[in-house]
Amino acid sequence: MLESEYSEVRVRVLEYLTDYGGEAVFDPTAEMVKRLSTRGITDRECQAAGKVLAVVNPERAKPELIHWVRPPGMFKRFVEMPGAQALQRTAMYGLADIPGKEVDKAIRWLSERCAEEVYRVCMKTLVHRRKEGVSRE
Repeated sequence: MLESEYSEVRVRVLEYLTDYGGEAVFDPTAEMVKRLSTRGITDRECQAAGKVLAVVNPERAKPELIHWVRPPGMFKRFVEMPGAQALQRTAMYGLADIPGKEVDKAIRWLSERCAEEVYRVCMKTLVHRRKEGVSRE
């Protein structure tokens, strides 16, 4: 169902997986985001997918999502790659409740280098993390 051509179907499936999915849904969810990132993934899909990744396997999600925020290599960091904003938005939503100072550091790094739309998501995520006490390990 993550392959559906309809965004609303994918969002509903992702919402279901947040509550009932196990670690087995991590890879299909990450692959869906990567595949759709260059094809117009919606913000709701980014939110739902980020949450699924963080809920079903937070230990694995943390490095994967930070990698989406800060890709390795100087070229990838400073050149807007196709789909980068979708991956970054998904990462922000997923990292919102994952503890760790390195998460805050990655969010701040992105907020200094991103477009306005992603910047707003970064700031909302940082505020949420402080309010919920997630910034402290």
